Amino acid sequence: MARRWRIEYPGALYHVLNRGDRREPIVKALGVDRVLGEEGIPKDSPAGRREFERRLEARRRQEEPEAYATER
Repeated sequence: MARRWRIEYPGALYHVLNRGDRREPIVKALGVDRVLGEEGIPKDSPAGRREFERRLEARRRQEEPEAYATER
């Protein structure tokens, strides 16, 4: 049985599936080091991922100020 449709809205975060049928991987390598390196973050670590998240949120806040207008 198929899953019900998800209600989507702008700015929402969604879970991304990382496996296919029979739990087979759908992606061989994600290239996280390359993505982080583009932002000047030297290595994939918990601190590096937090910094990446901080930078993405700052960029989003700058590009979509109305999305943050109701936040305190």
